[in-house]
Amino acid sequence: MKGKHLFVTTALPFPVVLILKTNSSGHVLSVDGTSLHMLNWLSSRYDFSYSFQTFEGTKNSPGYDTCLENRQCDIVVGAYAMTAARLVTAELVPGVFYSSVASVIAMPESMNNVAAVVKPFQLWVWIGIICVIPCVLFFLFCLQRWYPTLYNGEVEFGQTKENSELSSSFGFTAILFYVFGVLLNQGASCPDKRLVVRMVAAVWCLAALVLVNGYNSVLISYVTSPNAEPLIQSIKDLGHTSDIHVVVDAGLGIDYILSNAKGGIFKEMGDKIRSYPKSRCPKPEECVDLVKSGNHAYIAITIAALVLIKRDFISTGKCDLTLAKEKESAPSLAWVLPKHSPLREDVTKGVMEMLDYGLLDIWAQRYQADVRKCQDKADKMMQLKPSSDGPPQYRCGVNEIITALISEE
Repeated sequence: MKGKHLFVTTALPFPVVLILKTNSSGHVLSVDGTSLHMLNWLSSRYDFSYSFQTFEGTKNSPGYDTCLENRQCDIVVGAYAMTAARLVTAELVPGVFYSSVASVIAMPESMNNVAAVVKPFQLWVWIGIICVIPCVLFFLFCLQRWYPTLYNGEVEFGQTKENSELSSSFGFTAILFYVFGVLLNQGASCPDKRLVVRMVAAVWCLAALVLVNGYNSVLISYVTSPNAEPLIQSIKDLGHTSDIHVVVDAGLGIDYILSNAKGGIFKEMGDKIRSYPKSRCPKPEECVDLVKSGNHAYIAITIAALVLIKRDFISTGKCDLTLAKEKESAPSLAWVLPKHSPLREDVTKGVMEMLDYGLLDIWAQRYQADVRKCQDKADKMMQLKPSSDGPPQYRCGVNEIITALISEE
């Protein structure tokens, strides 16, 4: 390669990797992105010069494919997907850029957290409360009915026997209102003045105090916590949902991979693309509009998805889009050389050296879209909710109170 002059052409523009500025006729005016930095580093490393050329293509064969077939160019820079079909007609230089496949979805919206009413306590705590209430009612009712007969000699201090019996005679309705009034923190007075009844009432008041305070504190955290649910958590969820449509860029790498998959989740997604007429978008903006309409997920390379999210935020001033939490790994993007090109070994070695030195990551950071504002908003809306177990001190308190009630009875 030393002393040679190479003819370079560009593939379709791709975020971070290849950024093109063209005129109205489509002629390339300037080239930017990591590909330009890589070419400059390679030319310095192997002492060659290069120039960009544009080749005319046809409707079915773009100019960069034509120059490869006719061996009119030495390197095609861009972001090629590494597919078996392309290996038949060209040489691939892997490692140009590593990314993942992401799902662009609409920003989730918060909903009324009605279920928070029962969430502060575990199911066994609710069962324990339901079981204890009738026990307390039954015990108080039995004391009111039979305790004066069994212990008719007991008279309250400072009272006559007739007044004592009168003060202890109250019906089941009064017991019911007392038990639930204390439990609901509404306050209630115990009409029975006898010590044993007052001790049972005191235990119930203590139990209700801990339960009510524990419930209210955890309930507040549930009501005020975000409860937005994303459309999907990962790409894998798309294969199991029939009401969510998959949209992709028509004719590009993701479309080709999903449409030609032979099995697994990608095959299911390919079937969804074929069954939905709007799945293939001529322009990314059309995919974005479908995602905003709801029940659509846009599958794209992560760096391209980030650029679309930032572009939409700039145009609307709002964070209407976000990424699904989990992403799928993807093979590296590549440059393309003519078949049996003598440059393949040197160019591949140079790309591997740039990877080892960390140069590609440094250059990529200059062009990656910053969408932290929208991603932070989505993460905040979908953050972890309080544990349904409740705080440890309340769980311990409930255990002790239930034990005390049982032992008292």
